[in-house]
Order: sequence, then C-alpha cells, then structure tokens
Amino acid sequence: MARSIDIILFVLCLAILTPTLNANKLEDNEYWKEQRPEFDSYWQERAKVAKQENKAAYFSDPYAVSGNFTASISK
Repeated sequence: MARSIDIILFVLCLAILTPTLNANKLEDNEYWKEQRPEFDSYWQERAKVAKQENKAAYFSDPYAVSGNFTASISK
C-alpha cells in the first residue's frame, strides 16, 4: 500500500513540475523578437538624449575645470 502511494505521489510531482520547465516566457527567443522593436526605439531615444547631455557637459579645457574645482574646494 505504501509503495503505491509513493508511486502516485511521484507521478503527481512529475506531472506538476514538467510544465514549469518551459514556463518562463522571458527566456523564449520569440518573445524577445516581438518586443525588440519597442525596446530598440526606447534605447535609441535614450542614446540621443545621453549624447546631447554629454556634449553639454563637456569642457574642452580640463585644466580650467580642475582649477575651478580646486578653488571651490579650498574655500
């Protein structure tokens, strides 16, 4: 009797766990092929904004920046 309960329990666990092996939709390549254009446009827009902000924050004379920084620290 105990042996048949063990077998039934094993088959039940196997039946429950088997479908979960492929349950993660985010690991599926087809999902990412569908979502990629949306993410690409988002990251391309973010790249444009980041490039503009980097150009605005760029100083061509690093010595002037470090001198200004040193002067503000020493005050």
